[in-house]
Amino acid sequence: MTPVSTAHNKAPNDKKTSDSKPTSSRPDDVASIDQTFDTAMVTLPPSGLATSQQAVSSLGASSLKDIAMGAKFVANEFSGKVHFRTTDLKDIVADSIIFERASPLFGGPQPIHLRSDSAPIQLRCNSRALHALLDLLYPTDQRPDIASVSELTEILLLVNDLEISCYSVRETLNSRIGLESHPLCSWALATAFDYPDAQRAATKRYFQSDPAVLDELPDELCLVDAWQMMQLSESRKRAIKAARDAILRVDLKCVSCHGDINLSTAGSTEPYTTPQQKFTSKVCFIMFYTFIHYDP
Repeated sequence: MTPVSTAHNKAPNDKKTSDSKPTSSRPDDVASIDQTFDTAMVTLPPSGLATSQQAVSSLGASSLKDIAMGAKFVANEFSGKVHFRTTDLKDIVADSIIFERASPLFGGPQPIHLRSDSAPIQLRCNSRALHALLDLLYPTDQRPDIASVSELTEILLLVNDLEISCYSVRETLNSRIGLESHPLCSWALATAFDYPDAQRAATKRYFQSDPAVLDELPDELCLVDAWQMMQLSESRKRAIKAARDAILRVDLKCVSCHGDINLSTAGSTEPYTTPQQKFTSKVCFIMFYTFIHYDP
């Protein structure tokens, strides 16, 4: 019986082993890819947090393509939430798709990781302001009750920081700015945070207010600079002059005596001595507000 060489038998096996490709769990079709992704999702830790290395390992990736697919899986898994931290140290998680629609800041690639295990986005407002913004962004019938001007200022600051351009949010805040009793408070907020409609309405309200309104200046004026305040003051002077010139060009007659009414006494601080002077002052008062038109 002729002995068989062990070395001779090994060579083909070795060659076969060297020529054979290493086994890979990488799927070859789309259905297998989905099945593998589902398997990887099940094997994630209960906390729902996994690093890209864990995801790639659970997929059994053995190529750059698989690594890229695993990284994309992790990105999609955690991109659905955005994590905020407010000044009162409250952590609030919201749906990122809401902010992607409302702000261009969240529409592109984010410099800040949005995963829940990474550092949250630090805000310059309290949790009440953030909850108010979420009430405005989410499609619900609930609207926040913005009771104070300080709360309104915090919401405006938050909207400005997050670059919220949602029409419904800006319209709501535009209307809320106009509800402030002091015209200079409304004007300062509208000017500082760029709400042109509210700014025009507040400016006209300021022009039509008694000059004594300047005796009490609101704290919100610190949001605007001196140049903007001087522009407002000069505009008021021009409007008053234009209104007075228009009044003086009008010829009026008294309905009782049919005599001419002298409007040049408008603005006089002397006490009324005749009914005609009182009537003249009242006419000037009405016409003054009628002729004021402001378009910044």
